[in-house]
Amino acid sequence: MSEQQYERISEIPEVKAESELVPLVELAGRDLLIQWVRPAKTRFGDALCVRYTDLESGEIGVFITSGVILTRKLQQVVELGHLPAIARFVKVGRCWDIE
Repeated sequence: MSEQQYERISEIPEVKAESELVPLVELAGRDLLIQWVRPAKTRFGDALCVRYTDLESGEIGVFITSGVILTRKLQQVVELGHLPAIARFVKVGRCWDIE
């Protein structure tokens, strides 16, 4: 894949303006308003950068995921034009999923 398809997270203004990246485990079981999803690169390969607002606390943050289930579902939501949308991330065995 071409580098042109991806934005560098360090160059996304919204990411610089918010907090540090949040581990997904800290977001488990919370209702999050997913505001945008963008392709990203990590040292492990392709991933998605996700900006959210916690609906209970109002906290705004960003996380990165390369999990197969999450990336497929989030990409479908983006392709179908359903953002913003509410999601709750849950761990099922060793994988993350969306309720």
